[in-house]
Amino acid sequence: MSQIGLFLLVVSAALAVAEAHVPTHGALGGAAVVSLAAGIALVIGGAGVGPLLAVTTGLAVAAVGAVYLWIVVNKALAARRARVRSGPQGLIDASEFLNGKRDIDVVVAAVESANGERHRQATGQKPRKTL
Repeated sequence: MSQIGLFLLVVSAALAVAEAHVPTHGALGGAAVVSLAAGIALVIGGAGVGPLLAVTTGLAVAAVGAVYLWIVVNKALAARRARVRSGPQGLIDASEFLNGKRDIDVVVAAVESANGERHRQATGQKPRKTL
């Protein structure tokens, strides 16, 4: 049983690494949690400890892993819904106040000016005098 448990621990680590690099929205992470819980239960059970302790430990690991996976998946889905704040996609709304003029240099200067003004307001700095 210990060999199978160790194999499941290695499989769970591989699945967790794959989840970090592939957008599966928690499918591989869920399999990693199940594999980790089963592997720990088998390793503990194979060590000669009572089966009740092995099953309890496996269930505790599964519960902690499920909660962590739920948090990570919710954060990932929230990040996908978040508005883009940088790059050309973030500048699209900034160009609307230019009366249809879409000169990217003007838009970039306007956004930098607005960001600088917000920073000065947040830090309490006085505005710079321009010539």
